[in-house]
Parts: sequence; structure tokens; C-alpha cells
Amino acid sequence: MSPNDPDAKYVCSFTDAEVNKAIVELKEHPADRLPAVRAFRKWIEEQSSWLTSPTDTKFLLAFLRISKFSQLTARERLSNFLASFNDSVSYLNGHDPADPKYLNILRASRVFTPLPQTDKEGRTIILGNYDNFDPTGNSYEYADFQRSILGVCHSLVFCDEHFQLNGVNFLMDYGAVTMKHITFGGSENMKKRAQHFQKALPVSIRQFHHYNNGPIFNVLLHILRPALPEKMRIRVFMHGHSMVSVYKEIPMELLPEEYLADDYQGDSAGSLQDITENNIKKLLLDPERRKFIKDLWSGRYGADLSRKPQLQDTTDGDLYGSFRKLNI
Repeated sequence: MSPNDPDAKYVCSFTDAEVNKAIVELKEHPADRLPAVRAFRKWIEEQSSWLTSPTDTKFLLAFLRISKFSQLTARERLSNFLASFNDSVSYLNGHDPADPKYLNILRASRVFTPLPQTDKEGRTIILGNYDNFDPTGNSYEYADFQRSILGVCHSLVFCDEHFQLNGVNFLMDYGAVTMKHITFGGSENMKKRAQHFQKALPVSIRQFHHYNNGPIFNVLLHILRPALPEKMRIRVFMHGHSMVSVYKEIPMELLPEEYLADDYQGDSAGSLQDITENNIKKLLLDPERRKFIKDLWSGRYGADLSRKPQLQDTTDGDLYGSFRKLNI
């Protein structure tokens, strides 16, 4: 491999067990991994009239993995993701995810908190807690809040191969949620966020755990349901107001101190404040991750879907993508 090859520095970080898991679940065979990346990159370079994209290895692998290494599906997902920079997440363009303003929003709100330990399947657990969130708009504007959240999200999705392989479980706590929380940013923006996660962002959402879900949750579900595909609706766990029910699915040692009984003596994830600080250091202040996200948010990338060529009924130039499923 030439030193000038864009894939020259790439080293897969999977363990042997994860390599086998990737083969079974993602159709990611080690010998085919980089050829697939190169085929994807070549296609991107040929679309310069309507699409401009980062082409580094891990970024492209995120889209290939979510697509189970289908070139056509990866192209569609990437196109939707880049188009969102012209529309639903255009407010990211030109911003630094490690701007102190956004870091302080994370510290103050603690709404979107990846927990430090994964579950037994290797899945990241993200806690949604609204106890400290200010829905009035007086503390932070919608766009600034979303920049703080998506900085964390993009760091996980594009810079963590284990996250790409294993996916994520959400634990959503609605105990403090009011109609002001739901209307913060407007219902249309809420739908766009859901669609961004489902159709554009290359993230595998494995489970949704809903805790403290009352009448307000039904309003939220009514707004979001049209944006959720059927397969997402069967990965939902309703826990009501019972943490005992949560513990059956998410071990106590993986949860923050705030979600454990006062007399609990076992291990925990630590306090939400400490977890947030560690996430900021790892996910946003790490030089390589910050550099990547700043480039992604530079405003240089996007896609004009109105100029996208119509798919031709041919396999010319896409033999790899067409035959990737054949066992030859």
C-alpha cells in the first residue's frame, strides 16, 4: 500500500470476536473492507457535480457498515446525510463543536449523555434526562443546543468503530418533561431530527427504553411516530415509573449514581456531572476528533438531491456493489 494511499493509516480496532460479529451482522469481511471503501470513494469522486463529501476511511466505513456493505444503500444514506447540511442541520456549518458555548450547554443541560460502559452486547447507552434542561430559550437557543448535542453524536458515529459495529441503546427519562420541552424548537424541527437519525445519520439504534413515560410521552410519540419506521417500533421498552423494570434490562453498575438507590453499594457509572466532563474531554476536546468534526462542519460538504442523476438499470462500473453478496 502506497504511503499516499488515503487508507494507508487505517488499522481496524476490532477484537477477534468483533471481526466475527462484523462478518455475520454487517457482511464486513476483512479482505473486502478496504476494496469496498475504495469503490465507495471512487463513486463519490464521480459525483462532484452535485455532491461533495469527506472521503477518509472511517467516515466511509460508517456508511458502509450501517448499509451492511451494500454500495447502493451506502450511497443513498450518504446522499441524505450530506443533503441535511443544506437543510435540517445547516446550522452546523462553520461552527466548532468544542466552542466553550456548546460545552457549557452540555454541562448545564446534561440531556444527551453517553454512559462510560457499554452493555453486554457492546452497545453504547445514551441517557436522555431533562431535569436540568431549560426549554424557555432564555439559557440557550435551539441551534446552539443542537450543535452541542450533534458534536457528541458525530464524534461517536464517525470516530468510534465499536459504536459503528454494536450500535446504541437510548434510555429516555421523561420525568421532568413538559409541553415547553416538546415545543422547544417546534414540532417540525423535532420531526427533522428524527428523520436525520433514521434516514441520514449512519447509526444503528438497537433499543429505546422509556422511563417516567406519562401523558406527555403520548404527545411526543404522536409527533414522532410518522418519522419512525416499523422496525424501530418493535425495539421499544416501556418502564413506566419503575426503575426496577429498567434494572432488568440495564444493569445497575452501568447507570449514573442519580439512578441508583441511596443504599446501593455496588459499582456505578459515576455522577452525571463527572460523566459529562469525561465525555467532553474524550469526544470533543480530543484533537483528532475535534479536527474531524470541524472539517465535517466546515460548510464545504453537501448534496443537491435535485441534481442527482437518475439511477440507471445497469451494473457497469459497479461490479463490486452489484456482486458483493455473491459467494464466489
